[in-house]
Amino acid sequence: MIATKHLGLPLQFQEKASALLFAFVGVGAVLGVLLMPGLHDRFRIDPVVNACTGLFAGGLMVLSVVHHLWLACIVMTFWA
Repeated sequence: MIATKHLGLPLQFQEKASALLFAFVGVGAVLGVLLMPGLHDRFRIDPVVNACTGLFAGGLMVLSVVHHLWLACIVMTFWA
């Protein structure tokens, strides 16, 4: 888990940090659902899927070097 190993948080904060990261993933998923109808009206499906795949890969790369909880939360929001 990213919150326990990579961020180096104390033991008492690991569960709360994991819950916080999952909450930001949920927020990002809801934002994505709200944005998708507008994207489908403007663009064809193939470029949208390609862009989302590229953003997902970029989010994974950024997440692998993040060492701060607040930055990981921002990345997880856009990663979802």
